[in-house]
Amino acid sequence: MAKLTSYLNDRVDIFFIEYINDLCHDYYKQAIVENSSLEIKRVEELEYINENGIQQGYSIQALAREYKIIVTQYDNLDNTQKTIDLGSKIVKRSNITKDQLLEINPSQLVSFYEMLIKAEKAVLESDIKLYISRNLHQFISLISDMSQDNFSKTEEAYYETLKIIRENELQIDYLNFIYKKKKDMSGVFGGLSSYQ
Repeated sequence: MAKLTSYLNDRVDIFFIEYINDLCHDYYKQAIVENSSLEIKRVEELEYINENGIQQGYSIQALAREYKIIVTQYDNLDNTQKTIDLGSKIVKRSNITKDQLLEINPSQLVSFYEMLIKAEKAVLESDIKLYISRNLHQFISLISDMSQDNFSKTEEAYYETLKIIRENELQIDYLNFIYKKKKDMSGVFGGLSSYQ
């Protein structure tokens, strides 16, 4: 009887994990659709005002700021309360219903929020890449070889941008910071970028 109970408990856990995974994956697939209601909600929520004025939710500034918050928590899920708070904030701008949340076993709720944070990280990475591809001229300082095709330039600028966001404190002006950061790095190598 104990083996049967253990087996059934394992099956229930697997069901809940699959349910949570499907819920988060569906959110991701729908959230990355341009001009969708989820994108519009996200853009509205990410808008804020700082020393440089209004930062539109689709701007690299707002995206980088939110990405930094998400990725900092994603890299350190030990703070369960922060995971719950951040996950709850994401749920409010998602298409996940209260009924769907009620389907999640309370013991699996923290796991759900962790997976949702992972999905949101991927959504923001998609937003950042799209922004860079449309505004590549703003990221020229991150491109090592200007003879590359636009896809390769975008990829390089994208990965460099994510690295800069991850490795540094939150910034008031990410575009200026990226430009200065890369310029400082090129100075270390004898100003090689002036030849490129």
